[in-house]
Amino acid sequence: MVARFLYDMKLEGKATSTIKVYANRIKQFTNYLRSHDLLFENVKHVDILDFIRYLQKKSQKNSTLKNELTTIYVLYKWGAKTRDCFSITA
Repeated sequence: MVARFLYDMKLEGKATSTIKVYANRIKQFTNYLRSHDLLFENVKHVDILDFIRYLQKKSQKNSTLKNELTTIYVLYKWGAKTRDCFSITA
């Protein structure tokens, strides 16, 4: 699913560097989900907030947090558009 997202981003004309950044951010988010026994298709808004709090505890800059959120938003928006197995619930 993530590979397909990254491929679609390439088809949309995203720069190679942007795709690499997306991949790294998604990997970090995926690792967090796994460590908390969560799956993409079961993620709730509160889970994303918990992820951001986790990053804050790691002393991430506000700009980094915003970029992480943007990547997650783009990923889930793509998933909803393509009907690829997941959405965020409240």
